[in-house]
Amino acid sequence: MVQAGEMPGLLICSCDHYAVMAVRALIEAGYDDAQYATASPVPLATIRIPRKEAGRMAAQMAVEMKRDPERPLGSTLLAATWVERASVGPCRRG
Repeated sequence: MVQAGEMPGLLICSCDHYAVMAVRALIEAGYDDAQYATASPVPLATIRIPRKEAGRMAAQMAVEMKRDPERPLGSTLLAATWVERASVGPCRRG
C-alpha cells in the first residue's frame, strides 16, 4: 500500500481500466488533490492493440483446441501501437 506523500515514480497496469482505478486511488490517498481531479479523466499513455484481430485469433484458437485438444497451440504476435499522452513525463528525483 502506498502511503500519503510517497508518490510512485512509475505505474504500470495490465489494462487502461486498472490504470484509471489506480490513479483514482492515488488521488483519493491525497496525491495532487486538485478539485477537478475526480471529475476529469486522466489522459493515459497506453498500448493500442488490434482488438478485432485479437478476438478473431482467439476464436480461431478455441476452434482449433476443440477440434484437436492434444495439438499444441503456437503463438501469435500482433502489432501494437504506443500512444503517448499526458500521463507520461520525466522521472522526478528526490
